[in-house]
Amino acid sequence: MVGGGEHSFFDLVTHLSEEWEQIILVPDRGELADNFMKKGLKTCVVSIARLRPWLLMNVFKSVRAYYRLCRRHNISLIYANGSRAALYGGIVGKMLHLPVVWHCRVSSKDPYLDTFLARLCTRIVANSRATVARFAERCPAKVEVIYNGIDLAWLNAPEITSHNHTVLYMPWNGKKLTAKRCSK
Repeated sequence: MVGGGEHSFFDLVTHLSEEWEQIILVPDRGELADNFMKKGLKTCVVSIARLRPWLLMNVFKSVRAYYRLCRRHNISLIYANGSRAALYGGIVGKMLHLPVVWHCRVSSKDPYLDTFLARLCTRIVANSRATVARFAERCPAKVEVIYNGIDLAWLNAPEITSHNHTVLYMPWNGKKLTAKRCSK
């Protein structure tokens, strides 16, 4: 299942100007990779190891594969769509002296990684002021709020409007309910 962050990532990449050569790095072949390939975008599958002490050799292999891909394609900017991608992208970015933009959509602090990720990344794009608060003490000058856009054509597409895709979300404070559409 592709979630909101992946939809936002897909919309961003598929609406960039064609003057940007884009190479999409995905950790496995799935719905998101298939969607990028259907759009004709160069999509590379590179396993991105989970961060576990007993998988340290796999982490090194993932960094090496990521590094080689960036060198082979003469990458000039790394855009990381999540924390693990920011970690790997940040390490490779430091090795190759490349700017790294981390698109962070999670407001919950990660006590183990936040300081490290903030140092690895050149800029952090946050999807809300709540997400910016996650980094207020560490690196406020690196963080910028850019709200996720909505593709109205997607919302009005027959495959979306012909089915009932309503999900009930409870906000943290529990004071009001909002309905949101999602895809299967």
